[in-house]
Amino acid sequence: HGADPVLVDASAAPFDLINQAFVEVEGRNAVLTRSGGSIPVVPLLGKAGAPVVLAGIGLPDDRLHAPNEKISIDQFYNGIRVFGRFMQLMGASQPIIGKFARFRHCTRHPGRIGRRCLVDAAG
Repeated sequence: HGADPVLVDASAAPFDLINQAFVEVEGRNAVLTRSGGSIPVVPLLGKAGAPVVLAGIGLPDDRLHAPNEKISIDQFYNGIRVFGRFMQLMGASQPIIGKFARFRHCTRHPGRIGRRCLVDAAG
């Protein structure tokens, strides 16, 4: 499986919040990187204007998705704290309004989001 490429706007509010969560938990800023991926819905959401935040807690030497991948226990638990704090910050923030706000989940495919499942709320 694969996905079309997309470049999202890292100046959107959720990026500030994930960075704040990293600073509060890890004591350092999040590191923005461009990387490949194969999550098919990401380009669709990004092109629709949704601020797509994909954040990981792995380090370069963790060999993610490779033989003998690893992650330290401390890194794992700090990741839980980072993402928990991010969710708290998102919950306390103002709703994100933009082009994406006009979409809703498709009732024909509960729990799925995809090209055929994003439906204009007016239609």
